[in-house]
Amino acid sequence: MAEPVVARPSATVMIARDGQNGLEIFMVARDRQVDFASGAVVFPGGKVDPDDHAEAWAPSARKLPAKGPESQYWIAAVRETFEESGLLIAERAGGGRLSASDVAEIGAVHRGKILDGSLKFSAFARSLGLVPAFGEMVHFAYWVTPVAMPKRFETHFFLVHAPEEHVATHDGQEAVRSFWVSPREIVAEADEGKQVLVPATRANLELLAFEDRGNQLVTVGIVAGIFGQRASRDA
Repeated sequence: MAEPVVARPSATVMIARDGQNGLEIFMVARDRQVDFASGAVVFPGGKVDPDDHAEAWAPSARKLPAKGPESQYWIAAVRETFEESGLLIAERAGGGRLSASDVAEIGAVHRGKILDGSLKFSAFARSLGLVPAFGEMVHFAYWVTPVAMPKRFETHFFLVHAPEEHVATHDGQEAVRSFWVSPREIVAEADEGKQVLVPATRANLELLAFEDRGNQLVTVGIVAGIFGQRASRDA
């Protein structure tokens, strides 16, 4: 019997906001030409990059909880959020928050370079005096692709509260469209054959839909804390 394919470390980010009718999640539709989940609707995310292990991240990594994913997964989540949504889960090293206009300007100059690999994310953060805003993130769940699959991923899911007034946009490369939607609605559309969801995406959407119950959320961050505690117990 052939040895199972080694699962590749990766991070996935569930970006949430308070919508008019309750919790909404930012979703992207993958290009049909990509080699994994082509045509599916997914959360932003991707493989851990060697630069996510860079020594430059060490001071930020020391602030992470002792229990939970290793620091490279958190860094990958921040990087993938910026690459695939344009949202920057970061703050100035002195503690100052970034405004929507700050992030839009930063994205216009640097996002394309990070996407094409000509600029490392660690160098980008260092040059602008930015550090990851880990306080805006909650570790939500952990999934490993079954051993029988030809492509396998070891994925940590994070829940992030989208900064108010910041604009999320897909990258136009691996993702060809993006939209905000309630977990209940996207699951219903998948049931009707209107959307394609991979199993891990669907399972986490169903959990979000169950917890939201269609009610307006005063603060996604509070609910994220509840989710994070439950995910840790269930992992």
